[in-house]
Amino acid sequence: MSDLSTLSRGLEFMRRIIETDGEKTLEEVAREFDLSSSSTHRLVSVLMSQGLIARVGTGRYACGSRVAGLARQSENEVIARLSRPAVEAISKKLKATMHVGIFDGEMVNYIVRSPDQSYTRASAFTKEGMQLEAYASGIGKVLLAALSNEERQAYFGDDDLIALTEHTVTDKTELMTLLDQVSEQGFAMDEQEIIIGLRCMAVPIYNHDKHVAAALSVNMDWPDMQSRLDDEYLLSVLQDTSRRISRNLGAAL
Repeated sequence: MSDLSTLSRGLEFMRRIIETDGEKTLEEVAREFDLSSSSTHRLVSVLMSQGLIARVGTGRYACGSRVAGLARQSENEVIARLSRPAVEAISKKLKATMHVGIFDGEMVNYIVRSPDQSYTRASAFTKEGMQLEAYASGIGKVLLAALSNEERQAYFGDDDLIALTEHTVTDKTELMTLLDQVSEQGFAMDEQEIIIGLRCMAVPIYNHDKHVAAALSVNMDWPDMQSRLDDEYLLSVLQDTSRRISRNLGAAL
């Protein structure tokens, strides 16, 4: 086995130990990787000496102090840092307001917002750290579409949805169908559902596990977005930018 293969296997073993968080014994984890007893204990010894895993009980291990220290920088902070240069570059190219958003509880939180390139409703309305209703926004629809049906049902709950504008879709059955469509086509639209005159297109950003970790959107005033740039071109630019950000996050696309 090559040194690279050995390293890759060792990292996967460490990741699995951290994932199980002491719920599985070392023997059970080692069995998943078909490791011998001697190989397992050598690997554990190295990982413990570097503070990467820690013993939390007899035959049970979990995240070590060094990994915990590294993990203080959340995935969302990593996404924001890695996506910002691409978002700002595309914003200049399109002369449009761009956002990267994630779920924060049941709301969409903008973790990146491009500098203003021209005055638009989006530039006047949005800012980093701002939260919006997921069901009415392009980014939110992308994030909701990535959830299972059970998770979507839990999100919608029993309360009625509030119409933010006359165009906001509030019927839950219609929204569930719409989210299936978003999942299939790979992008979502906000057609004046947040603000009258504001139109948004959004696509997913994937992490190293190929899970949807965030979404990228372009926002323009309604007449400008319809007349200056067509949807096919906007989608191709968004998808290309999303692929670059996703690859930086480790997604093999």
